[in-house]
Amino acid sequence: MNVQEFYAAIGGDYKTAVARMMNDDFVKRMLGKFQANNSFDALLNAYRNKDAKSLFEAAHSLKGVSGNLALVDLQSKVGVIVEAVRDYEHVNELNLDGEMRALESAYLLVKSKLEELLK
Repeated sequence: MNVQEFYAAIGGDYKTAVARMMNDDFVKRMLGKFQANNSFDALLNAYRNKDAKSLFEAAHSLKGVSGNLALVDLQSKVGVIVEAVRDYEHVNELNLDGEMRALESAYLLVKSKLEELLK
């Protein structure tokens, strides 16, 4: 799998990624750093613990990383979470189970395809 195929498979924007990072090699290197980002795990943990502040911070971080790498579908799904918790002090007031499942599915797809790309 090459970088362009990766972006097509995960609902990303290859042209934007290359425009920002100049070439496929640099895009691939930055995508490799995505694997080390723990925002998704922090997001899940905060949701389980009903910690709205930590959930917002982790989701906002993941949204930024996803946006910088032009991972459009993932950025869109995490953006829903960011906006849902932006003004809430208590996550238990919200039902984000469906949104969290959609986000997890998109995230796992990116991780899976990223493993293919980087092997």
